[in-house]
Amino acid sequence: NVYWFNRNDAYAANNFFNNLRNIDRPPLRYNNAGYTLHGPIAKNKTFFFWSHEFRRVITYNTFNS
Repeated sequence: NVYWFNRNDAYAANNFFNNLRNIDRPPLRYNNAGYTLHGPIAKNKTFFFWSHEFRRVITYNTFNS
């Protein structure tokens, strides 16, 4: 199995307080990908399962002074 999950600021709406002050959305990049491997070692006795996940998150907060 292979999977990939993605969140991006292009897909999301701005929050209420940023809209109220005409502030752009802060950038957001969230990527989560991974894979799993599984199979038998000995027929009908021993099996293996391996899972690996990669995550990359880039996020910023809006700062108002």
